[in-house]
Amino acid sequence: MFKNLRKFRAAFLDSKPWKPYVPLALGELTLIVISVFLALQMENWFAERKETRELKEYLGNLSQSIEGDLLSVTRFRDNASELAIASKQTYRKIESDSLDDSTDLDRATFVLRDVLWVNSEFIVNTSAFDAIKNSGFLNQLNGRDLEKLIYEYYLTAEKIRNDVAVYEAATNSLGEQLTLKYIDEGFVTFLGNYRGTSPELIDRILNDPLTLSILYHTTTRIDGIETLILQGRVLREMIAKDLQDFGPEEAAALEILDDYGDTLGSPHVFVAGILNASLSFVGRSSNGYEFFDIRNDELKVRYPQGESWGAMWAYVDMGSWAERDARDYSRFNEIVIEMKGETGTEQVYLSLKDDTDPDDGSESRVEVNLTADWKAYTFPLQESFPTADLTRIHLPFTLVFLGDQAQTVMVRKVQFR
Repeated sequence: MFKNLRKFRAAFLDSKPWKPYVPLALGELTLIVISVFLALQMENWFAERKETRELKEYLGNLSQSIEGDLLSVTRFRDNASELAIASKQTYRKIESDSLDDSTDLDRATFVLRDVLWVNSEFIVNTSAFDAIKNSGFLNQLNGRDLEKLIYEYYLTAEKIRNDVAVYEAATNSLGEQLTLKYIDEGFVTFLGNYRGTSPELIDRILNDPLTLSILYHTTTRIDGIETLILQGRVLREMIAKDLQDFGPEEAAALEILDDYGDTLGSPHVFVAGILNASLSFVGRSSNGYEFFDIRNDELKVRYPQGESWGAMWAYVDMGSWAERDARDYSRFNEIVIEMKGETGTEQVYLSLKDDTDPDDGSESRVEVNLTADWKAYTFPLQESFPTADLTRIHLPFTLVFLGDQAQTVMVRKVQFR
């Protein structure tokens, strides 16, 4: 039987009746393979498009969430800065026994009311971040700059939140102790309107060690706020531009976060609406008015009518209790300031001060006549500010106004080179 089967197979192969069908079969097989391949490719393409679309939706929600964060965090920063300045001034007045006029008492009660009654929350909403992280879509970025910056933003927020919690726990405890100590003597009345409180009680409250501890503690610097604001702004820009890696503008914006240690001054004073984290702004006129704010990435300085003088300055603020913190700017050759006037007729004076310069206007100043258009003004440091010791600068940027005419000046950038 097997012998017959072998003969049949040999005869069939010799006759080759299947040979005409081989090309057809191969063609059919090739079409099937190509069709399956194309179908898989199409499926992958549609899946990738869907994932890309969903990733953009998640990033869009993240950008909206960060926009809300920035509004909240900016308010928190401004309130904390105002409170810290008032606290430090009041503390020194009490320590030197020179707290004697209504302005000083207004400032003192403002600080205590803020600590005891005002709830200034630090809020960063993490729901959009949690959603994109839990969805797995964030992994699509594969370690690109955008993914790294997203994580850095929320890590910065978490650190600040923890620091704020520690700070608030301490101030709340001190405030409760002070309230209980004087509650039966009219403490609430004192906070609401000290003019109805006896001078003797005012003196005891203000010189109480608990009050001094509150004033001292409220000058505590919460590090990272400016970093968070800048990270949030760059994130929103990258999402709007559909960037996954830093472009030249984003990289340049983040340079202001570079760490130059505790002694070297940063080349970036004020860039893209962000003041360097080692500095703080103050503005005062001859009658005690504050006259500056930051809007739309610009510093707007409004010098009031009827004043005899005014100044707006950035000072080195390292959170210490030194009378004047200072940093070394001697490695720079010039300062560049991009600014303009509201009418184009404004005249201001620029100065730098070291930590030994007296507050009597004797420091070197450069007159600047502004136009109504943005212009970068460059000043060589050694020639323009000979009285300033560049190795120990306390005020790396000051605008001085003289005369009784109102002026408005906008500043967009301040950098050393």
